[in-house]
Amino acid sequence: MTSGRSRWAVLWLVLVLPACTVPGAHRERTLPAPDGPDLSDTAAKRDDVHLSLIRDMIASRQYYAALAHIQAQQAAVGADNPELKLLEADTRRNLGEYGRAEALYKALLKGALRGHALHGLGLLRAHEGNLGQAIADLRQAAQALPTDVDVRNDYGYALMQSGDYASAFPQLSTAAELAPRERRSRRNLVILMYLMNRPTDAQQLATRSGLDGTQLQQLQQQARVMQNQKHTTD
Repeated sequence: MTSGRSRWAVLWLVLVLPACTVPGAHRERTLPAPDGPDLSDTAAKRDDVHLSLIRDMIASRQYYAALAHIQAQQAAVGADNPELKLLEADTRRNLGEYGRAEALYKALLKGALRGHALHGLGLLRAHEGNLGQAIADLRQAAQALPTDVDVRNDYGYALMQSGDYASAFPQLSTAAELAPRERRSRRNLVILMYLMNRPTDAQQLATRSGLDGTQLQQLQQQARVMQNQKHTTD
């Protein structure tokens, strides 16, 4: 059982794979001029820009730089900020700090970011090879975040790994339709079509997605690997 889980974890990793202030004109002024800038709005926009920067760093796999900026923001606005806590959890998960990531995700389960926290926990369980719990967490994440492309894709991928192709198909199809230009879901859907013995549909989808012959062969090979892996663990 342990070796089977380890093989699933490796397969998951291979195939699936984030104040300036404006002084008043006079010292005694305590309210902004009627047409002056809203400083709280300016601060909020600045924070949003910083959060976007951190997300871009994570997406570019600049995890240490992202963590440094997260820590800088936490020093400025507080370590309990939920969005920063989620970004820290994602960053630490990608750095292999699974225990710290799990604690951060669990701390968010009762708040507004519950769906994202469940997504992160599902990815942790998948990495561990605990596919059953990964699917359970990702199912709840998809229910909480039905239009989140990454959640739908990861949930569908986990179902595909488990051999539940019929349940995986609508999840991956939804992800592909929600983000037509995002290739990851379409690639996974091509793999699934091969696993479902639908090679013609797989080839047609690959053509519509702009995949060349070499890329299609690679996806077909990945489907074979997954099929063999399933037979090994059954």
